[in-house]
Amino acid sequence: EGDGQESCVRAQHTLGLFYTRKDSLDLQKSFHWHSKAAENGNLDSMATIGLMYIGGQGCTKDEEAGIQWLRKSLEGGSVYGTGMLSYQYFTRKLFSKAAECAHKVSDIKPEDSSRLTLLEKRGIAVGCFVLARCLQQGQVLTINEPMAHIYYQKAREFDKAIVAQLHNQLTHGLL
Repeated sequence: EGDGQESCVRAQHTLGLFYTRKDSLDLQKSFHWHSKAAENGNLDSMATIGLMYIGGQGCTKDEEAGIQWLRKSLEGGSVYGTGMLSYQYFTRKLFSKAAECAHKVSDIKPEDSSRLTLLEKRGIAVGCFVLARCLQQGQVLTINEPMAHIYYQKAREFDKAIVAQLHNQLTHGLL
């Protein structure tokens, strides 16, 4: 029976992802299915509904609930949730918490990426980018440009597209 429950939860998570695709976009349905999966223990869905709450996507905006869901995913060991929480802390200028979360995912090596999901790679990339930014600006950590460069490079190795988005936010003063 455990395998059946696990398959059901995976299906709920997959439906949540399906409804974020351009050809089937329905954020309310996505939120619904990710909520079901999260309530049944899916860590990536916990992180996803956290982000949806923060952005008010498919649900009423509730930043506090969003952070709580991201924390729950981190506590469960979600690489994706940990990276996304580091970003949320960074944007709120909670730099020590951002660096702490980012550091948790920064040790994963790009050579290990073949066994990682797209969401896990994205979480690592975001975490490495946040850690690099903390090192570059001396927030919490001593300024260390060479280490910042290493973490920026590592972030690009995991997810070039998300790093391009983060760099764009940085360039336009949004990060």
